[in-house]
Amino acid sequence: MTETKYKTEKRKANVGERILITDDAYAISLYEKGTVLTVSSVDAKGEHVRNKGGKNTVV
Repeated sequence: MTETKYKTEKRKANVGERILITDDAYAISLYEKGTVLTVSSVDAKGEHVRNKGGKNTVV
């Protein structure tokens, strides 16, 4: 089985893109370092909301 490799970029993610959590300091047990999430929407403030198992989580 081939392991997926992710490229680190310093920019806001767009809807539909996958993100890799690299710092879980503010996660409050919702996700941990190494978790991969998909951007499902972006709110008016520009904060990205990620879809995790069908649930929306603000990151």
